[in-house]
Amino acid sequence: MKHQNIMNKVKDKLRTFSCPNWSIPLLLFGLSVGAYALLIPWLKYYWDDNVIIWIFKNYGTDGLLAYNSTKRPLLGVLYTFFTPLIGTKPLAYHIIALLLRWLTGVVFWIVLRIVWPKRQQLAAWAAMLFTVYPGFDQQAMAIIYSYFYFILIIFLLSLYLNILAIRRTEYFWPLMVLSLLLSFINIATLEYFYTLELLRPVLVFIVYQQLSNSSDSSSNNKKNLQRTLLITLPFMIILAAITLWRSFYFEYQTYSYKLILLDIFKEDFWQGIKTLLYAVGHDSYTAFVTAWVKPFKAIDPNSIAKVNLFRSWMLTIIVTISSFLFMLFYAKQEKQSRSSKENSMILVVATVAILLAGIPSQLIAYSIDVSFPSSRLTLPYMFGVSLLLALVLDCFHRFRIYAVLVLSILIGFAASMHFRISLDYRLDGESHERIMEQMSIRMPMLQPGTIVMANYLHTSHNSDNSLIGPLNYLYATSPVDETLDYLFVYPRIREGINFFGYEPGQIYEYNFLVTKFIGNTSNVVTVYIHRNQCLRVLDPELDSNNVLLDEYVRQAAALSNWDLIKFDREPNPLPAEIYGELDLSGWCMEYQKAAVAYQKGEWQNVIDIKDAAFAQGMKPRASSEWIIFIESYVNLGNWQKAEEITQYVSSEDPDFDFMLCHVWDRIRLNREVSIEKDDIVQRILASLKCYE
Repeated sequence: MKHQNIMNKVKDKLRTFSCPNWSIPLLLFGLSVGAYALLIPWLKYYWDDNVIIWIFKNYGTDGLLAYNSTKRPLLGVLYTFFTPLIGTKPLAYHIIALLLRWLTGVVFWIVLRIVWPKRQQLAAWAAMLFTVYPGFDQQAMAIIYSYFYFILIIFLLSLYLNILAIRRTEYFWPLMVLSLLLSFINIATLEYFYTLELLRPVLVFIVYQQLSNSSDSSSNNKKNLQRTLLITLPFMIILAAITLWRSFYFEYQTYSYKLILLDIFKEDFWQGIKTLLYAVGHDSYTAFVTAWVKPFKAIDPNSIAKVNLFRSWMLTIIVTISSFLFMLFYAKQEKQSRSSKENSMILVVATVAILLAGIPSQLIAYSIDVSFPSSRLTLPYMFGVSLLLALVLDCFHRFRIYAVLVLSILIGFAASMHFRISLDYRLDGESHERIMEQMSIRMPMLQPGTIVMANYLHTSHNSDNSLIGPLNYLYATSPVDETLDYLFVYPRIREGINFFGYEPGQIYEYNFLVTKFIGNTSNVVTVYIHRNQCLRVLDPELDSNNVLLDEYVRQAAALSNWDLIKFDREPNPLPAEIYGELDLSGWCMEYQKAAVAYQKGEWQNVIDIKDAAFAQGMKPRASSEWIIFIESYVNLGNWQKAEEITQYVSSEDPDFDFMLCHVWDRIRLNREVSIEKDDIVQRILASLKCYE
């Protein structure tokens, strides 16, 4: 009987218990930690973050201003203010990015609550979806998006203060002035949330409608419309003024991206309409549907270690259950006024927000995607998509428990998707470190003015721009000035921009805004990079015919000049706060040492390095890594060993036979080593079917 009474009291308590509103920010913080924070200690710099830190370390705040001068001048001002305070350690930026990502969700929740104060549940659901929105997957680029989040928070706060001024008339002017200031910062600093400013009149009109007590709906609408126009007029003037400045006075408006859509309209109006309608439909569908399908398609057991797959599923389950239980007890006593009129207005706001979000990218004909790097363009869509999806789920309020379950599953899978993406960033950061370590061994010094060309890395979160800084960390010997000593280029993506062909002897200039590179296509070293293989300096004689390489890389390989690699000094140490201690262990480091000995013609040293590595259980990761050992054995007169390796590689990787043919054909043409062994060479060429 006593136990029964206790159980009844527990049930009564559960019936009446409801999570308070102040717990929502805590929930959003928990979601942010689960989605983004678990791997922060191991994350590095990616994409333009590498560029920003390198510029700051070498050119200071003036460099940051110059770098942003053709993109977002006022954003450069923010960089110059905050970067000296934060420093250059990746951990600091990743923590800041996490906190700002969380605050975007909190402020978004506050905005929805003040616009629709009777729809607490809707606001909470939308904020949860907003916080883990899966379309945007570049959280690990902590420097760039810390500033983007900062501007997004400013935009949302401007909306909040504007509406608060309407609801709290005793503080009208101070709140309005502050709201105007924040609106100016958003519009003048960044284009991502530029057109979302046009959402303001819609929200203000809705608030005036809620405050109106007039029974005459027609006069009421007219009066509220007049009020809306009056109170939002200063914001629209700011928007118009900055738009005019961008269009007619800012000389760099189309420096990075052309307004392609306007050109299409000028050439053919109806084609412009078709292009715009397709872009609107495609981008809206991508941001709403494809983005939320992505977390359920991203789990690939073959591409993730078992331990991490287990962690991913555990995170999914924990976040799903936690969200489900929390939302069951949140606002369950709330008497919601779900009128069809109010739902219609919410639908209008969400739809308008989605349509406005795409205008900046549609003007430059840049189609959004949910994969890197185009996923960054989904960032402005988070407002509209999250609100719309929350509204759809809220429409099933009669089946609340099922709506909460669907919401929780979406949240759980989105959070674990972000965790898995963080894993990929971590691996990419480690791969980047290994590349720089291998370059420091294989190429201790490069002749100033060298262009390092490489294959485009589809799996990398680093562009060629972002590798220019690390390259110069290693090799630059003189103080930084107006000219850059070394350039890193992906010829595949630069050919149509500023690369004028693959013929030697051509002047190659690249304006990096803070500095300029002036080089020559005769001064090229071409490397091949693969996450699971060792870095290779490509051989112009062999790799220009290597069909396993991209056409662009083969042409770049033909320019590769090994004489630019110098061995008379050690490379500069990489910045310890960014890279930590160098790891010079493992097969790839031994391979680089052997490759150096090979270039120097120290054949016995090549073999000694190989034998020592093999004795420790190491072995080549790719067939191409055997070539230097085959040729070293030949130069030492050990033809039997060279043939054994050739037959082994052929049996393990028959697709590589054509490259073995090129190797042995080069040996055949080198009469100094093959004249007395022509029969062996011919036998090997025949076994490889080189003449068929």
